[in-house]
Amino acid sequence: MLTQCDDNEAEPGIIGIWQCDQLIWENCDDPNLNKNESCQNYKYIFKKDGTWLFESATGVGEGTYLFSGNLFSLTMGDQSSEDIVISVSGNTMTTVYQDSVTGCNEKNILTKQ
Repeated sequence: MLTQCDDNEAEPGIIGIWQCDQLIWENCDDPNLNKNESCQNYKYIFKKDGTWLFESATGVGEGTYLFSGNLFSLTMGDQSSEDIVISVSGNTMTTVYQDSVTGCNEKNILTKQ
C-alpha cells in the first residue's frame, strides 16, 4: 500500500502543469497495438493537495494521487487506480505503467509548462 509523503504534501518536483509530448505503447499482447505518437493535446495538472486533473481534446478526468519514492498511485473519479512509475529530470517527466487490459508497457514523456 502506498502512503503520501510524511509532511502530507506531494513531491515538489511534480507539482504544476505537464504537457504530454510523446506516447509510447510497446510489448503489447497484440503487436498491432504497439505505437509511438505525439500526444500534444494531453495536459496533466498535479496540485499540492494530492489532486490531479487531465485535459485533452476528447475529455477531462480528475482524481487523487499518492506518492511514494518514484511510484504514483493515481485514483480516478470512478475509484479505479493505476500504479505508475515516474522519473523527473529538470522539466521532463517520464511515466511508465503496464496496462492490465492490453498488456502494453505504456510510457508518457511530458514537459513541465
